[in-house]
Amino acid sequence: MVKGFKAMDAIANVTDSLHGVDFPKSKEDLIEYAKDRNAPDNVIGILERIPDQVYNSMGDLINKIRGVA
Repeated sequence: MVKGFKAMDAIANVTDSLHGVDFPKSKEDLIEYAKDRNAPDNVIGILERIPDQVYNSMGDLINKIRGVA
């Protein structure tokens, strides 16, 4: 259950930090977008742990965050 809360917090933090992003985006593009918007270090850390691929939507990204949070 605690892991579920951790994943929910991670998803909320990432989606807040990436508000307005246009997809598709690569992992590196998402990290750059977050850094350009002064995202917290924990958000950058989450994005660094997701698989290196192109994400076609926020839903794609959220599915991968659940796997690393």
